[in-house]
Amino acid sequence: MERYNLDILALQEIVAYAPTNDSNEQDKNDFYEKLQEVTDEIPKHDVAIILGDMNAKVGKETEAFAPSIGKESLHQESNENGIRLASYANQKNLDVRAFRGAESDSDHFLVITKLRTKLKINKNLRAEKKKLYNVEQLKMEQKFTEHQVNIQNRFTATEETEEGDKTNVDNEWRKIEEVVKGATEQIIGFEERQSRNTFFDNECKKIVKERKLAKAIWLMNTTDGQ
Repeated sequence: MERYNLDILALQEIVAYAPTNDSNEQDKNDFYEKLQEVTDEIPKHDVAIILGDMNAKVGKETEAFAPSIGKESLHQESNENGIRLASYANQKNLDVRAFRGAESDSDHFLVITKLRTKLKINKNLRAEKKKLYNVEQLKMEQKFTEHQVNIQNRFTATEETEEGDKTNVDNEWRKIEEVVKGATEQIIGFEERQSRNTFFDNECKKIVKERKLAKAIWLMNTTDGQ
């Protein structure tokens, strides 16, 4: 199973190979139970696509399995594997059609599928607000010096305790990143986020309240005059 993070959604791709129709029942049951376990682990907001060879003949029993199967199947009736596949597709709201005519140099027929999905905001995965370092602090000579000394001390401590391969670029970059971040958070910290409506302060609220009161009095006087 592979997961692809696209611009507007995440795509889960599952590749499966089902037991043949002549296989024993236990193998078939194990396959679909495992497939169910894998698909159940996929987050609801991801789009899942199941690829592979299901070793099934799907018939034209549209009344039983609509809208998962169409009317143009090669087979009149589904075999046991076909019933399993159609039932599973129906349960997962898949729309599968056989697409004949493409040359693939194989005894298998290609399959075309229509995937319908609705995109919506996942409130649980909203991006965490990015914290910004209070770099204004570094304009003060004392803070600037403290920051440099802290970084140097951290590098020295890391060199004294670190063991292993120092030629690994990724490990060395990770070490530098951790040292700089740790020193920066300790010495200068993060900016305090300001409210977006900083212009609408208490004075503005007072003026709006007075305006509403004045309008109410004007409306009363106008009504009385009529």
